[in-house]
Amino acid sequence: MPRYELTTDDELTRSQKDQLAHEITDVHVAVTGAPRSIVHVIFWTTGSGNAYVGGQQRPGTYLQGSVRAGRDADTISTLLHDLAAAVERATGAAADEVTVALRETPTHLVLEGGRTVGEPGAENPAFTGRASGP
Repeated sequence: MPRYELTTDDELTRSQKDQLAHEITDVHVAVTGAPRSIVHVIFWTTGSGNAYVGGQQRPGTYLQGSVRAGRDADTISTLLHDLAAAVERATGAAADEVTVALRETPTHLVLEGGRTVGEPGAENPAFTGRASGP
């Protein structure tokens, strides 16, 4: 957790995927302070002609992220804009062809590797590399 899924009409190159995985992770860590070890990035390719908006076929690039609930509106806004810019850079997509959507998930609904992750800013030490308290 968080989990980002990028959907494109056409398959991205390995280089684009590598760049995006790093940039999405970097953005999430820089904006939220979350540990890198919990950021997941997954790529999906639909094939041409499988995306529609308003009932009309429209090619595009879609990034959906599931993030921990509890962050303020400014943090979420920064995250949205910085993620969109990263997608545009790595894919070459125009800004009006990129959609970024975030879903907030309460932390009590997330289990990763058999452990709870913790609230933003109070992560489980197993994910941060910090030792547990007394």
